[in-house]
Amino acid sequence: MSEEMTILDFISEKEDFSNFLHLIKHVNLDDTLDQEGSFTLLIPSNKAMDKISPEKIEYLLKKENKGLLTEIIELHFVREKYRLNELTNKQELNTFRPTSNIHVRIKENSLTLSQGIPVNSFVGFSNGNIIVVDRILVHLTI
Repeated sequence: MSEEMTILDFISEKEDFSNFLHLIKHVNLDDTLDQEGSFTLLIPSNKAMDKISPEKIEYLLKKENKGLLTEIIELHFVREKYRLNELTNKQELNTFRPTSNIHVRIKENSLTLSQGIPVNSFVGFSNGNIIVVDRILVHLTI
């Protein structure tokens, strides 16, 4: 655990999170990752982000789609600080999107989130935790 680093410090140093960090910065939520707080970021790696076509990313980055991109990114911010061992089956995690929660499923020691998204790893920081996920938390039908 890196209790002296913030989430932003860590993901800025790790190339494996650069694609999602770019989207976070695009909607001006990067400062949130550097502030004091107690939350969890569900972050897809670059490998997970590569599953999204460049055309869809380009669409989301358009000025007129900033609201949609903000909604997608906010789904990855959970309002409480969780460690993997604190998550329970059928638990709901409150995201920064007031009407959207993430559902936890644990079956045979395998932890997945909404829509069966596997969890890869966990790291803790001074202002929260990150949980690395296999893909973004929504299906992009654009």
